[in-house]
Amino acid sequence: MASFRTDPTNLHSVHPDDVLRVDRQVLLNGPVALYGPPERLRQHVAALESYGYRCPAFDCGGWASEADMHRAFAAGLEFPSYYGRNLNALNDCLSDIDIPEKSGVALVLWRFDRFARLPGVRAWDVLDVIAHASWLHSLYARRLLVLVQSDDPKLRFPPVGARPVMWIMWEAHKTDEPGAEPDPAT
Repeated sequence: MASFRTDPTNLHSVHPDDVLRVDRQVLLNGPVALYGPPERLRQHVAALESYGYRCPAFDCGGWASEADMHRAFAAGLEFPSYYGRNLNALNDCLSDIDIPEKSGVALVLWRFDRFARLPGVRAWDVLDVIAHASWLHSLYARRLLVLVQSDDPKLRFPPVGARPVMWIMWEAHKTDEPGAEPDPAT
């Protein structure tokens, strides 16, 4: 039987407990994860904070336009005063944000479905910009995640950063998962 090696210099050696970490669960499918009911997201944010992540949260339900989103990101992420308040500027600033070594930043977007439903809003583009910035940070072994909460289980996005936008599934509420078939036994 092969023994598990915990040599930190061996990059191919991953402790089994590390596989269960929330950040790794999210990153298996890409840097963007969708959440339904808030409780699971709160648990995951607490776990990420325990790993040393910064988790700035944004209530997207109060945003009435992309301009509101840019104002919130500029203030919450402490963008420089010259931030251009457009998607190119968002890409530039997210690519330059300070990410703690050996942990990361997880942007928490509460009620994103409300923002995504606004006419003329490019919600997918916002997620794609964040995914692109995440990829750039990963080149330097830093993690940028975006945890997207939705009250609408039908919310869907095309892939961002060439990765699917997946729902975080949870065992206790299988029938409540988007697209889950009702249990015929109940």
